[in-house]
Amino acid sequence: MSDSLDVTPHRSGQEEIEVVEEIEQAASRVRAEARAELGITGDENVPPLRKVLREEHVSVYPLVALSTLALVNVFWLYAFGVLSPDISRGLGIGLPTILAINSLDTIAIVLSPLPMAWLTQRKARRASLCILTAIGWSLITIYTGLITGLGALLFVVLFDGISTGSVQALHFPLLMDSYPPRVRVRALSAYSALGDVGLAYVLSPLLVAVLAATFSLTWRGIFLVMGIMSLLGTSVAFRLRDPGFGRFDTRRIRRTVQEARGDVGDDSAAGGRFPRSAGSGWPVCSSDWSRYR
Repeated sequence: MSDSLDVTPHRSGQEEIEVVEEIEQAASRVRAEARAELGITGDENVPPLRKVLREEHVSVYPLVALSTLALVNVFWLYAFGVLSPDISRGLGIGLPTILAINSLDTIAIVLSPLPMAWLTQRKARRASLCILTAIGWSLITIYTGLITGLGALLFVVLFDGISTGSVQALHFPLLMDSYPPRVRVRALSAYSALGDVGLAYVLSPLLVAVLAATFSLTWRGIFLVMGIMSLLGTSVAFRLRDPGFGRFDTRRIRRTVQEARGDVGDDSAAGGRFPRSAGSGWPVCSSDWSRYR
């Protein structure tokens, strides 16, 4: 039997409970701060989007341009699906063959984001790719009204699917980098409502119905008119420019580090570079490591 006595105080468990509650409160607080930073507060008394854009010194143009491109992108896809019986009769191709060819468009849409992402991985050329692919699918829409055989039909279907990959792979990242965090959620919601899944699927069937019923156009005429309208819509985005990868996030990180170190001055004081950790001479942020490679 040991002569030593256990003098360790026995905890009642209250301290552990307080620590757990503190961690839970901290998590809730951080989550609320993050949601507020993104503009998701659930509060109806929030400033309008126009005021926030003015405070952040950004324009609504990227949102309008990308929404317009997403809208006109739906023209060919919807028209081809609705007018497939007329195309089958006009080209003398069976409807099952038309439907099988249409499935190739779906496969191309699924695979096309991969080369788009590869082309923009190292260089910020997303805006130019969005414009070029939009011109491509507009010309393809016009050419669809002029096709005469199976080979041309296969070409337009595959090319449309490939060019549509820019919408899937580039629009959302470009929109995210064009606006600061407190604007992004509302910008993405507006983009979805105007072009991605909203207004585009209202205007496309309405346009096909008006061209077919009111103006008595054949499927060839409908594709020609919709292709010209798509080109006009694409011209809205000609001034679209790529802001670079994470422009607003990089600026925020730099400002946060400067505030933590007590630096005074704007971002240009450091020559546009990230500050280094005190006394070490090493970059604070990982993006600054590129100079050491």
